[in-house]
Amino acid sequence: MSRQPCALVMAGGTGGHIFPGLALAEAGALAAALREMDGAVKLEPTNSELILQRAGMQLARGDAAAALADCDR
Repeated sequence: MSRQPCALVMAGGTGGHIFPGLALAEAGALAAALREMDGAVKLEPTNSELILQRAGMQLARGDAAAALADCDR
């Protein structure tokens, strides 16, 4: 079975930030991933799933204070 390349295109909403942010985090580009998640959180500041994802990325970068600040929101 061969694998076919595919692209995920998201227009508007937080999806324009969430999916690139998650992909960047998976690739180890945490600074870029956090910039994307910051954009998503700006669009939906009460979305706890976004905030939790961002907190996890901050923790992975070694910034426990920022992760705790997100969790205290």
